[in-house]
Amino acid sequence: MSILCHHRLLLVVASLVWAVGCASPSDDASLQEPALTRPARETPRLLGHEQLYASTSSFDWDFKGPTPKGAEELVVGLIHDPGQGLRMQGETVLKWPVDVETNELDALLITLLYPQGAEVELSWRHQSQGFDPKRSLRQRRGDGRAELDRLLTFDLLTHPEWSGSIHELRLRFVLRDSETRTLRRLQGQNYRLAPQVLETTGPWTLDLGHSARTAWLTPTGHAVERIFDVPAQGRLSFAYGATAAPTRGIKFRISRIAASDEPITVFETVLDENQLDQWHDSKIDLEDRGPVRLRFESSAPPDNRALSAWSQLEIQPKPRDPRPNIVLISIDTLRADRLPLYGYSQDTAPRLTRWAQRSALTFDDTVVQAPWTLPSHASMFTGLDATRHGINHTHTVVPPNQQLLAEWLRDSGYATTAVTGGAFLHPKYGLGQGFDRFDYWPALGEPAQELTTSINRAIEWLDSLPQPFFLFLHTFEVHDYLIYRHAAGADQEPPGLWYDQRIRHTDAALGRLLDRLDSPGLRDNTVVVVTSDHGEGLEDGPQGHGFLSENNLRVPLVIRLPKGRGAGQRITRQVRSIDLAPTLLELANIEHPQLDGSSLLPLIDDASAPFPELALSYAAKRNLGLALRRGGRWKAVVNNTAWPTDGQPHQFYDLRHDPLATRDLAARDLPRPDLEPIVEQAAHALDDLPGFRLRFSNFTSTPLHFRITSRMIGIESVKAIDLPCECVAREQPFQARIDVPVGADFEIHLEEVIDDPLRIEAWSGPAEPADSEQAFRNELQLGRSMDNPTTVSFNGTGWQTGTGWQTETSAATATTSGLTITWHSGLDVSQSAPSALDQELRQKLKALGYLD
Repeated sequence: MSILCHHRLLLVVASLVWAVGCASPSDDASLQEPALTRPARETPRLLGHEQLYASTSSFDWDFKGPTPKGAEELVVGLIHDPGQGLRMQGETVLKWPVDVETNELDALLITLLYPQGAEVELSWRHQSQGFDPKRSLRQRRGDGRAELDRLLTFDLLTHPEWSGSIHELRLRFVLRDSETRTLRRLQGQNYRLAPQVLETTGPWTLDLGHSARTAWLTPTGHAVERIFDVPAQGRLSFAYGATAAPTRGIKFRISRIAASDEPITVFETVLDENQLDQWHDSKIDLEDRGPVRLRFESSAPPDNRALSAWSQLEIQPKPRDPRPNIVLISIDTLRADRLPLYGYSQDTAPRLTRWAQRSALTFDDTVVQAPWTLPSHASMFTGLDATRHGINHTHTVVPPNQQLLAEWLRDSGYATTAVTGGAFLHPKYGLGQGFDRFDYWPALGEPAQELTTSINRAIEWLDSLPQPFFLFLHTFEVHDYLIYRHAAGADQEPPGLWYDQRIRHTDAALGRLLDRLDSPGLRDNTVVVVTSDHGEGLEDGPQGHGFLSENNLRVPLVIRLPKGRGAGQRITRQVRSIDLAPTLLELANIEHPQLDGSSLLPLIDDASAPFPELALSYAAKRNLGLALRRGGRWKAVVNNTAWPTDGQPHQFYDLRHDPLATRDLAARDLPRPDLEPIVEQAAHALDDLPGFRLRFSNFTSTPLHFRITSRMIGIESVKAIDLPCECVAREQPFQARIDVPVGADFEIHLEEVIDDPLRIEAWSGPAEPADSEQAFRNELQLGRSMDNPTTVSFNGTGWQTGTGWQTETSAATATTSGLTITWHSGLDVSQSAPSALDQELRQKLKALGYLD
């Protein structure tokens, strides 16, 4: 948990306006090389609390050495293991007296060895009080990830009961039976706003009260001045807010600055402690016409540590822009064939059906690029296949150097706003890039209120957003059908029954929004898209999602275009989620780099127009590999896990005669096209995945062996295509054994990039080294800017490491034996998992079934 977890502070440098070239799509855009990243000089960077706040140490007790001064009472009754720390088993309580004011201690940091399965509770008391649950914080580690050192951070700064003088602290560790944990380090820290933040106003993205917005920071004593061109009867709309921190109130002021006059206050208010950690929207009329300079400032007591900000500074009315508004609605986990619009016998969505048949186009065969939420939305927003953007694991985040749909639209003048169900649609996962306002459902929020609240908020915004606007609405209402089923005690009832009920409930709420979008002023100039990120397995095959089954990959797609264009039409050709971004950008008249997706507009105007035949869907998380659908007729599944125990034979299906893809032609002596070219196409697509490449070559006369240990060696993150041998084995968590026979030359990919070194052991000859001293051992810290490969080479008698030489791609000409490590792709892939830092977010993902 970060030091600012309680008020969910997220700061990201806002994107700058930039120009890009336009490239025409080819017949099969999915196999082209798109322009993926914005120029490096304009790449926003994630700013954590270590840049935002300067920290000083209140105390720092390292128990790996001698007992630290001041910590003598803590070690009584515990085993102090030199070089390791304090060993604990079962329930252990540590208490120690302190005499500290709360403004002198903002966080307690605990370093544990093997923290999984541990519950840690921090409590405190004042001199005249006992310990009380109200004055405590708790963290639990029970997800089974066998990690080594883990830093647990208890954020005290914003706790409502952290005030006054503290006289005793208590730590309670509860461990599973027979398990032992080691306390290595205990640190107390104090935070103040860092000087570089005080000198910079932004713009940034600031998250207050589950709403992340583009903002200009105004720490105490600092101001932002902006010049606005005010039309007749002009009005300034804006939002202001501050992070929660101990303070006696913060004053916000807007002043008009004239060349010869004293500043004139046009807005002033004070926020007290109960009004912090949220945005406040307001408007003021401006009497001036023409250029006006306004100063935005805040003031607070000297000991204030809150961060103030101004957001969404807009002058209305804006000059008329004829481009259409865009509304994109993503109903999480909605499969197409459970809707009457697609032939379902139950009347699950009457409102959507009537609206689509009257006003919109319906696409009969829409394929998603990944069967779960995060990578599918990443494809939807980038126009890139999941094999291209690489956001395919729960520990990956959309990097700031990937351009998203909202960024293109905002940079061209659109007002961009989103309301989502949170979880993987939390701004910490990167999908909020480009949105002026990105509201998300709190991790601990009541699921039953999420949809109604989101629809109400979206309808409210439609009345206030300056046009043209982009509104993105996402809901987990259908995804949560099992939560509703369990809450009702109906676990024995068919899950499909509850799934259909949630669709019907969603349809009723969505109908209110569709009615509002049909109102005068919106109907003729608003594009509306209704779709989903993936389907769901119910009683027909594996239950849930994350699979490459048809009920996971096929989703609804309904698009209403302005002025009734194509209304009532049905498109039978196969299309993809990645086609949405280029379609919407074309409608907004925005040039963009070449993407994997293609605009749907030519197909809408001419059903026989050329359109890509290939659709790729990647399921990295379940080690299921890549599904390739050709023209809605043929489907192949190519597995790319490197673990032989998880691997499955390549599969092939004829969707014309087997629409549910249940009869594998590759496993039967049945007519089918040649599978080999399809496998080659899959290998080509999978080679685009960002990550580290480990190439093993052996042109000596003796077998080579490697043992590699790292947190990047995960069950679902070690990949390969058609290994020449069963030469990769998982010996224990985070450890792989690779045996390289004489003459072998192959590659494995590490897809889940985590900041953890590779610990390498290598030897030649027997399966195990006859003498452990003969084995080579080294630890390599990998980087994403590896201009030259990192190598561990074997010259026939000994091992050496180095950089700068290349292993040839042809086994016939290759001469170097050993291991070559390279970084593949120009994209950055985040190494920090938001769910590991934010306990509320982690709890939400567990409730949705994404974390164990």
